[in-house]
Amino acid sequence: MSKRVARGLRGIVRGLTSVMSPWRQSLTLALLSEYLYQRHSVETKYGKLTFVCPSYHAVLYPREFFTRETDTLEWIDSFESNSVFWDVGANVGIYALYAGLSGKSEVVAFEPTASTFATLIDNINENNLTDIVRGYPIAVAEALSLDMLNMENATSGSVSHSFGDTPTFIGRELETQVRQSTMGYSIDSLIETFGFAPPDYVKIDVDGIEPRIIEGAGKTFSSGGVREVLIEVEGEPRSTSNLAMFETMKGYGFTEHNYDFDAVRDVKTANVIFKRS
Repeated sequence: MSKRVARGLRGIVRGLTSVMSPWRQSLTLALLSEYLYQRHSVETKYGKLTFVCPSYHAVLYPREFFTRETDTLEWIDSFESNSVFWDVGANVGIYALYAGLSGKSEVVAFEPTASTFATLIDNINENNLTDIVRGYPIAVAEALSLDMLNMENATSGSVSHSFGDTPTFIGRELETQVRQSTMGYSIDSLIETFGFAPPDYVKIDVDGIEPRIIEGAGKTFSSGGVREVLIEVEGEPRSTSNLAMFETMKGYGFTEHNYDFDAVRDVKTANVIFKRS
């Protein structure tokens, strides 16, 4: 229904501006597009968050703020004061902003998709959180690399993206429509190269390469400084890659605290919180 109405309105606007010269029509449509940018606010326990919504996908985040991942919000609520939170795969920033607004954490947010990163920065500025939440257009991976970000949809807020040679999402091959040249860093190399403050809490939600990211975080995760890591586990719970990821985290000194293999066997994704043993 929404798509049909949107197409109908598009036709009406194009018809109304068809009497203009081609460039005047283009400029008018561009201005209209800017004027139609939406802003939606949600009231959280820490205050109001406002989201700039330049696309259909971006609107879904404030609309589903309290229902999308309640476990992630509760996890952020549990953070200790004066902590550092890394949001790997921040998208438009709903969890990075929520953590920043809480006043308990300094936040570092990584989002490689160009259009989504632009919205992340808009949202940080919209909420006056530039001194608390820092955003970087970097793909976090297993090592320092230059590679392609493969995307089924490149609009702001979209998902189903994969960095590197194996474009898959929840066990299926991506139907790549857009490719973006992207720089990748491991968690260890980000700290070693740029002097980032090591995180106390890390969220990793990157549509499929979570095991590779964890491989590139050995020094950081083994150091004892990281308290908890939330990872979105995708696909078959007992897949070879997922089991290997659990073993890797165990080797770093973490145990999972909210994951039941049998309970999630029919779920495509599940958030797993690993805590320092």
